[in-house]
Amino acid sequence: MEDFLRRGYSEAVAESHAFYDIAERITSFGKEWRYYLDIDIPLLSDIAIIVDYDYHERQGEPLYASLNSEQKVIVDGVLSAVERRLGGCFFVDGPGGSGKTYVYTAIYHLAIARRFKALTVAWTGIAANLLPNGRTASSTFRLIVADQSRTSNMKRQSKEARDLMSVDIIIWDEAPMAPKLALEAVDALLQDLHQTSVPFGGKIMLLGGDFRQVLPVVEKGSRFDMVHACIKRSVLWPLFHTFRLTANMRVSADDVSHKRWLLELGDGLLPVDGNLDAPVPTDLICCGDIVTAVFGDLLSGSSPDLTDAVILTPRNVDALRINDAVLDLLTGLKRTFLSEDEAVVEHPSDSLNFPTEFINKMTPTGLPPHALHIKVGCIVMLLRNLDVANGLCNGSRFIVRQIGQRVLICEHAVGDRQGYQVLIPRIDCYYTHQMLPFRLRRRQFPLRLSFAMTINKSQGQSFSKVGIALHDPIFSHGQLYVAFSRCRSRKGIVVHAAQQLMRNIVYDEVLR
Repeated sequence: MEDFLRRGYSEAVAESHAFYDIAERITSFGKEWRYYLDIDIPLLSDIAIIVDYDYHERQGEPLYASLNSEQKVIVDGVLSAVERRLGGCFFVDGPGGSGKTYVYTAIYHLAIARRFKALTVAWTGIAANLLPNGRTASSTFRLIVADQSRTSNMKRQSKEARDLMSVDIIIWDEAPMAPKLALEAVDALLQDLHQTSVPFGGKIMLLGGDFRQVLPVVEKGSRFDMVHACIKRSVLWPLFHTFRLTANMRVSADDVSHKRWLLELGDGLLPVDGNLDAPVPTDLICCGDIVTAVFGDLLSGSSPDLTDAVILTPRNVDALRINDAVLDLLTGLKRTFLSEDEAVVEHPSDSLNFPTEFINKMTPTGLPPHALHIKVGCIVMLLRNLDVANGLCNGSRFIVRQIGQRVLICEHAVGDRQGYQVLIPRIDCYYTHQMLPFRLRRRQFPLRLSFAMTINKSQGQSFSKVGIALHDPIFSHGQLYVAFSRCRSRKGIVVHAAQQLMRNIVYDEVLR
């Protein structure tokens, strides 16, 4: 209940939210909540009766008052469409730092204050955590990832479906990262739920993002494959009216020239050689150790600024190596947790072909390491969806506060839930790949260190200090632009690159 009081709810509403939250958690495990709670609380399908509309008005009105002229045009236009209840599709196009998240947050609170139901989603967990009550699109719409998100397994009679049907507006951030198949699957799902052929079931769809940033991941895909997979190539794209944000709210007034440079970088207008390499700007070159340059004195104690610095790299293997190096410099006792690994095969005797020692050495993308090294105060990233509704989703960043043998007490590092503590247990994590003759099961805390992360994982976040480690060159559209635009100021950026060159890959056909 205290969690909800801290969010500004009245005592009565906070109590209702607390009981609802407990009941929903019990129900998620397939149990009947009335068996455990001997008290009258709202039915699970009746959560709307405890919405604190005054709270959302208190949140939304100051946001609206502080919008710039471009942002107000978007908020007014979208809210007008919501009130007309005629449906409509919109896309907010703006570079990193142009205030897209600010617009989404204002619309979310103002729509609810006006008695409409709003839903916020993003393609990644990190971006979802920056939205009010944000969730990942795949979990919200029950998209089948193994099927390339082309279908949903949501049942029409489920509570999830009933909740989704009651939504008036869906706000979807970082939409350019999502494959067009996912957008088309959501359209098909909403049409099916509402038994109509109206696009998206007649709901207001507000998408947003920046096509200068990374596109949908297509494993071993060509340039054509990645461009063809993006939402601009969807049959639904002509339905969307585009709003544009041009003012960069993330850079300071003295960084105006840097803003122009960022846009030239993202648009592919900077001079490059035959390998698409450009020289690193001399004022950004890191000649020494990038870990020291980025974190420096922050590692000597428990500083809240530790979450506001990051090292970005194109490849996962470099992020793992840098994370271990940063942890060694962080003060405190290092604890190591070893996973329990198993090769899951059709015939038990086949498991003998895959020794445990071999499996222990595997750290594929999306799986925690066999040996997880952590310290109190270290920054970690969650690798699985544990409780999406409460921000425990894939990609979320946390600060480790207490270390137990079977559970870790962690604190949300960013977003609407910053400062709230959560419990993270060991769980079974599975990994499958068409090139592997078995299914890997790893029982471990579903975490990785997150002082460093891949550029793709960083999309949607902003930091005061960013180190860009280009030990290997950029390999996909928009990665260099994403890396440089994560920092609020040019003064906070340092670049460590081989031969002081940086590769910039831009697919101009996506930007047209």
